[in-house]
Amino acid sequence: MDARANISVDMQRGARGCPASSASVLMLDDTQIVAVLTALGHQARLKLWRLLLPYGKAGMPAGTIAARMSIVPSSLSFHLRLMTQAGILIQRRSSRHIIYAVNTDLVFGLSQLFAALLLRADTEPG
Repeated sequence: MDARANISVDMQRGARGCPASSASVLMLDDTQIVAVLTALGHQARLKLWRLLLPYGKAGMPAGTIAARMSIVPSSLSFHLRLMTQAGILIQRRSSRHIIYAVNTDLVFGLSQLFAALLLRADTEPG
């Protein structure tokens, strides 16, 4: 996989042929991968991502996130916006609440990408 090329991850097969939860193909270029890794590259955002991860696609309202993280609303808003723009979080409205959830398809696709890169590194001569 050339670093300059688009990276396609078949989310139907997964690593070593394991089935995935989604029947789509994730296409990420280097810019998108960097945006996702940057979004997770801050202590508060990593903590936020870890908080939301167990809730999967159900997610959590922004007010609950703020209470659990003890973070100023303006800071939380900044981090949520950056993570949503990077694609690592999905935002939806439920009545009067804004719900944030981890983009599980993206997380799965990245894990498959990293697994494929590791497998390739193990099989290519150094």
